[in-house]
Amino acid sequence: MKKPDWDKRIRRAAELAERCQGATEVVTFYQHILAFQQQIYEDISLRPALPVRREGSFRAELDTAAAMKWLPSLLSLVQKKGPAKLALDAAALNQSPSERQQQVLIASPATLKCRCRPTRT
Repeated sequence: MKKPDWDKRIRRAAELAERCQGATEVVTFYQHILAFQQQIYEDISLRPALPVRREGSFRAELDTAAAMKWLPSLLSLVQKKGPAKLALDAAALNQSPSERQQQVLIASPATLKCRCRPTRT
């Protein structure tokens, strides 16, 4: 498997942010997410590889302890650099108990409803 060229991806996002004025906010946020992914990739690549299992889903294979290690940093990044609605959701999730945060990590997007903040009726 080819190693991702994170710096190239980050530079490309910066170029797009400059060129596409209407998408500057989202592309700049993506640039920050790429840099964050690079940190995770570099951390994980220092560990011994886990055996590959052919059956099961990605969520079944997810190392929630490792993911939980990075979640506070991700939520902080989203709060600081993300679009307003996403930043609010990240702030609410950041204030949620760790059990709720783990639930969000392992939930299927189709079944997950944001219960971080109370909904208005």
